[in-house]
Order: sequence, then structure tokens, then C-alpha cells
Amino acid sequence: LFLALEIILGITFYKDDFPETASIVTLAFPMIAGAGTMTSLLSIRAEYQVLNIIIAIIINIIFVYIVLKSS
Repeated sequence: LFLALEIILGITFYKDDFPETASIVTLAFPMIAGAGTMTSLLSIRAEYQVLNIIIAIIINIIFVYIVLKSS
């Protein structure tokens, strides 16, 4: 919550004089369980069979793993 407020409002709640890491990027949550993911699941459920959706989810998990591992 505080990280999102810092990004959106451009203010700093926590300042570390000697940071150990370069930065934190909010990448994982929107890509894995964002609003677009949930909307896509609901809309493709009306068109395709459950087996096709499960295969698509597995392919998506592999893609998300590759992106998160490389970032």
C-alpha cells in the first residue's frame, strides 16, 4: 500500500540513507492477478472449453515465470 502511494503521489514515506537495492518495481501483481487477467478469464470462459483455458493458463504461467526470472 505504501509503495503504491509513493509511486502514485510522488511522495516518500520511508527513506533509506544507504539503500542495499536499486529499486522496487511493481511488476508481478498486475501481470499475475490484475484486473485484465480476471476479465479475460471471464470472457474466454463463455467461448472456450475448460481444457483450452487450463492449457492457456499453463502457458501463461510459463511466460510469467520467464519474465519475472529475467527481471
